Amino acid sequence: MDPKPLFIDSFHPFRAHRTRDLKGVPRHHSRTQCPTKYYFIDFGLSRRYDPSITNPLEPIIMGGDSTVPEFKSHEPQNPFPTDVYYIGHAIQETFLDVRCIALSPNTTLMIVVQGYNGLEFVQPLVLDMVQEDPSLRPTMDQVVGRLEVICQGLSSWKLRSRLTAKKEGLVSSLLKDIAHWPRRLQYILRRLPAVPRPQQ
Repeated sequence: MDPKPLFIDSFHPFRAHRTRDLKGVPRHHSRTQCPTKYYFIDFGLSRRYDPSITNPLEPIIMGGDSTVPEFKSHEPQNPFPTDVYYIGHAIQETFLDVRCIALSPNTTLMIVVQGYNGLEFVQPLVLDMVQEDPSLRPTMDQVVGRLEVICQGLSSWKLRSRLTAKKEGLVSSLLKDIAHWPRRLQYILRRLPAVPRPQQ
């Protein structure tokens, strides 16, 4: 992430909630006020393909996410559907799911509540991205196109609504709602877009 548009004070590289000198909290803007660019990095396992090659086949390289269905095979695979799965599964685990984890074969499941309420509109797209059969997953271009269509179909009211964490308590939720409304009204009065885009 390029932090320059967001942060008035530089933050500490290991404690982002503290200033660089660790003496205070860094002053910052919201992403709605000052949209920033995000960068995908760490392409150490990446390859570049000739655009004319539509179905490149590569030996399987196990990444950090071991849930990829095609990793069960020992045959070379097209890496592009795997990338779609990786992003879909990351969104699913981080923003959408309530997961159950077995602590050991002899113990009961531990329920890990995570994610947010209010993102149900993206669930069908994410489910397509993580399909078991790689050939049934959308391409990344199709994912981007579908997400644009989904966002265009959402009202400004919905796009400006606060995401509530699934594990958020009632009192915490009420306090956050109270803090959210003045900020929301300020953005509307300033005519800031509900989906801000960083300048190119």
